[in-house]
Amino acid sequence: MSRNELGEAARSARIRRFRAVATIGVELDFTRRIRASIPRHRSPDSAAFAINVNKRNMSVKQRFWGSSLGKKYLMAISGFILTGFVIGHMLGNLQMFLHPDWINTYAHQLQNLPYGLLWVVRLVLVAAVGIHIWSAILLTLENRRARPHGYEVEESLQASYASRTMIYSGAIIAIFIVFHILHYTTLSVFDYSMLYNYRLEGVGEPVLNVYAMLYIGFSKWYVAVFYIVAVFLLCQHLGHGISSMFQSIGWRNQLWRRRLDRIALVIGWALFIGFAIIPAAVMLDAFAGVPIFDRSSFEELLGYAIADGAAVEGGQYV
Repeated sequence: MSRNELGEAARSARIRRFRAVATIGVELDFTRRIRASIPRHRSPDSAAFAINVNKRNMSVKQRFWGSSLGKKYLMAISGFILTGFVIGHMLGNLQMFLHPDWINTYAHQLQNLPYGLLWVVRLVLVAAVGIHIWSAILLTLENRRARPHGYEVEESLQASYASRTMIYSGAIIAIFIVFHILHYTTLSVFDYSMLYNYRLEGVGEPVLNVYAMLYIGFSKWYVAVFYIVAVFLLCQHLGHGISSMFQSIGWRNQLWRRRLDRIALVIGWALFIGFAIIPAAVMLDAFAGVPIFDRSSFEELLGYAIADGAAVEGGQYV
């Protein structure tokens, strides 16, 4: 091989080596860029990783509870709590048809629950009512903004009367709850101070005669009528709400729709009868003379009660 050919071969070898090195360098640089573009995941044990995960979880939770679905879940949960309370409250009130000792003992024990449990229950109920009202208002506003007027008209024709009036019956129920608390919890509407005279076995001091308080309270016909109307709206509201609660949490399909609607209807009417029967029975006893209740523990106090603007004397209205 001549000297020129050797020189040409050497130059070709150097060029090939240079190209190989350049190619490797480009590939390495490309690899570094790709790696740099991929976010590095820190160890799950690091505090920064934990904070980022918590922020993402909180963001998801906030978006969920701020959504329409989240508000429906809040309404369902708070409605479930309130429905349970209403059922328990009705069962306690129905002791009115037993001996006065039953409901007076029940009320005394309820007022003297240990460890402040009564206030815990009250706070939970207040929170449930507040959440229920807040969710209902927001969902109503969202639905009105999201649906065109024509769709609203068509939907209102298909919807039941209870569903169309839920927001209005809810407002009346809220007024009723306030009056009920002022009437029978804080005793601010009428003076029942003379009824702290009932003696219970095993209790040293006289207790409030709740039996007499309910009788005297419902012996005012306008109060009894207001209670019956308000309880009707409450139970209609609950009946529709129980059915909607299962739909909100995804438990009401086509198969169970009618069954759950019937169950909710039965519960609503049972609650209405259980609550309305007490003021209705008191009016029958007080006005029609039907002997239903034992008035022996407060007969002499009826002269202090006021019914329809007239005093009660000797157990008969004047």
